[in-house]
Amino acid sequence: MLIEYSRPGCWVVVIATILLVPVTAFAGPELSITKLVTPEQPAAGEPVEFEITVSNSGDEEAIGIEVIDQLPAGLKIPTGMAAFVSQGFYDPGSGQWSVGDLVVGASAVMTLPAQKDGTQSPPCLVNTASVEPLPGDTVPENDSASAGVREPGVERCVDLYLENLLFSVPQPICTNQSRASLTMWVRNRGPGEARQVSVSLSDTPQRLPNFNFNDSDCTVAQTGRCDVGTIEAGGLRVLEVVSDEFSNDSAYNVTLRVNLVSGDPDYDVTDNETVVLRVVPQLVNSDCGLPDGGIGVGSPSCFIATAAWGNAWDDEVLTLRDFRDRHLLTNAPGRAFVRWYYHNSPPLARFIETRPAARAAVRGGLSPIVQAIRYPQLAVLSLLVAVICIVMLIRYSHGIVHLDE
Repeated sequence: MLIEYSRPGCWVVVIATILLVPVTAFAGPELSITKLVTPEQPAAGEPVEFEITVSNSGDEEAIGIEVIDQLPAGLKIPTGMAAFVSQGFYDPGSGQWSVGDLVVGASAVMTLPAQKDGTQSPPCLVNTASVEPLPGDTVPENDSASAGVREPGVERCVDLYLENLLFSVPQPICTNQSRASLTMWVRNRGPGEARQVSVSLSDTPQRLPNFNFNDSDCTVAQTGRCDVGTIEAGGLRVLEVVSDEFSNDSAYNVTLRVNLVSGDPDYDVTDNETVVLRVVPQLVNSDCGLPDGGIGVGSPSCFIATAAWGNAWDDEVLTLRDFRDRHLLTNAPGRAFVRWYYHNSPPLARFIETRPAARAAVRGGLSPIVQAIRYPQLAVLSLLVAVICIVMLIRYSHGIVHLDE
């Protein structure tokens, strides 16, 4: 006969698992919005209709939903017409649609009539609707939608813009030379895909040697220019620019100018050019030697961490350096480890300092260590509970008793 039982301690595993395992999905509303326009290429004087649908696909009712849909310059609601809403109220002056509440799985629809007002006739007139996110709404990407009215002969409407730009010149490691790196995030708001996208870059003064695009990011790479082909609606391209090694005895400002161009009409060219001022720091020759058999307290050298975060004075680097000074340099084993680390880490640091993906991976690996240093009590408690869980699981695995009758 087979008798199977579980020991009382096994419930500890269940409770600890519930408490410790991160919750990846929280109950709450999940709002999304879509938009269509009919017709997309109206004849002269012909009105169009924008259809906006807001839906709740979450686990709870959405309360007090607000949608903003303000017609852009060049479009107006035709005289004698008004928006039709399946629920709520639309204020044409502010563009606010007060939807109200939506139960799980429900949707609300607004039909918004529009007509060109005759003041301008650009290739594209794009209307965007956005729903104000509610607590628990974890997918912001679907909180807005756009649709465009196009002139005859215009195939699509796009909007390119520079979402982010990161310029870095890490302090040198065991030398007096470093490289400048620039990472830029180019996005297309849509609503159509952008073709023949080209990104150009200039730096003034031109003192960064061979400061140019990474060829692997471009379909065609030239000096100061990168052709990236097509970017889909909502799509993102991440481009890298890296210089050759250089030395610099005094800090100076550099002006970076980025221009975005597409083969398709861009309905908002005001964000196609970005100009920023950045600092190229003085590069200080770092000494890899360890005088007196160790490194002094307060030394800024934390090679791998500095290369990963790009700055010797970043908060995470300072946390690691403080741990070194307080807990490693104060005893013989710690000093031995520091001595080994400083002799062996520079090659790895040099490898990752100009590779953004490698830097991100190292930051991801070091971040839990940084958090454990900052919150040691929580780290010890988490480790203790994890050990208890493992012990309970082992005991549970032996909780099957076979008895022969």
